[in-house]
Amino acid sequence: MNITINEETYLPAGIPYDPILVMAAITGATILINAIAEIADGVIVNDHISDGTINAYEKIVTESIQTNQIAANAITSTRINANAVTTDKLAADSITSVKISSGAITTDKIAADAVTAAKINVSSLDAISATLGHVVTGSLTAVELRTSIDPGQSRVLIDSAGLRGYDQQLGLTFRIPTDGSAPLFASGQIQSATIIDTTIISNEFHSSSELPWVEVSDEGVGYRETEEVGQYSTFKYGSATSVSWDSGESYTTGDLVKHNDTQYIATDDSEDIEPGVDDGWEDYWDVITFGVYGVGVTAFYGNFSRPILSVEAEREFADIRLYNRSSDPSGAAQVGDLMVKGGILYICTTAGTPGSFTCVGDQTAS
Repeated sequence: MNITINEETYLPAGIPYDPILVMAAITGATILINAIAEIADGVIVNDHISDGTINAYEKIVTESIQTNQIAANAITSTRINANAVTTDKLAADSITSVKISSGAITTDKIAADAVTAAKINVSSLDAISATLGHVVTGSLTAVELRTSIDPGQSRVLIDSAGLRGYDQQLGLTFRIPTDGSAPLFASGQIQSATIIDTTIISNEFHSSSELPWVEVSDEGVGYRETEEVGQYSTFKYGSATSVSWDSGESYTTGDLVKHNDTQYIATDDSEDIEPGVDDGWEDYWDVITFGVYGVGVTAFYGNFSRPILSVEAEREFADIRLYNRSSDPSGAAQVGDLMVKGGILYICTTAGTPGSFTCVGDQTAS
């Protein structure tokens, strides 16, 4: 094999390479395609080639070096200077997935921040399973989105049917459908919400999570100050159980006894002091009186077993408050209507517009 330069022949086959050869004289025009069939390993080394003497654009004809002329692993990262290969030196589509061996590119071979979102252009990502710390996207489209793939875990699921939440113990806890049907909430509270044109069905509504509250149930509208009415005594709140008093027993403060159909609580330690009988028993025993703790519902409105308005318990306020008017009402009135005028209570005795009102009882009409 010979190398032809400017129609002259150099380095005929069998003549060793002369490192003094001026490489600048070799250009792409003087090296024919496939003219170099074989160069023995180690014949040409870096110190035989002056810097810049071989230029890919000027001295190597396009396609003069084929991949089948480069031995496997002949070009490694140690033989390529930093920044020697840049994107402007790679033809479009010259590197494709079929030219990259499986496993050839690993994370340890990619510099930090070398691959960014701006350098990736895809229309869709399919069949990807990864742990992603933070994803920023303008539009995320999926057949189904869920916070957990484990059906036994608490999770939220979004699909074309709507939004649903599941608890690992309770199962379905809420459902907000896309078809316009009524949402479902298994439990919990909805606060600061406006609900329009919706029928809400519940066993009971409260205006507050803490007493007192207004409650709406099958029994009507009620104002509840405490829980259900009950009796109080030391049997309710004490830590002991009442037993019959026994003259042979010793009692300590807080003990409960029953004697002659009366309940007693010990206020001091004693022995053989009969409550309610012996002189000075009051120094050792107190009688337990029963009463009522809590008023429960103080008033009902619309209860089917009561008048339309029913006051159920005594409070510090009056049962009903009427406005103290300065004149008779001018609108339509029915017999039984009440009003207060000038501090006097009146009742309508003749219906009409206006009706006729008469003061109640022996009050002096104003």
